[in-house]
Amino acid sequence: MYCICINLPSGILQGKLYQPIKLDDSIWSVEDQKCNSVLLFKQDKMQWWKYLVKGNPEVDTQKVEPERNKLSDLDGEIR
Repeated sequence: MYCICINLPSGILQGKLYQPIKLDDSIWSVEDQKCNSVLLFKQDKMQWWKYLVKGNPEVDTQKVEPERNKLSDLDGEIR
């Protein structure tokens, strides 16, 4: 399992991620010398995460309405 640690204005986001991510595809950057932008790519794109970091409040994924996409908008792996 992968871990993350980010210093935020409201505190530090730290802990084990819900599921593994693709490390080589994930990126982070600092914007305007004060904003950290983190983009994590899940290994399993089709799984909804109940939380980002262990210990955070859980989301009831059964209540989440997925976006409607045209089949042509999806890449071949997801189709």
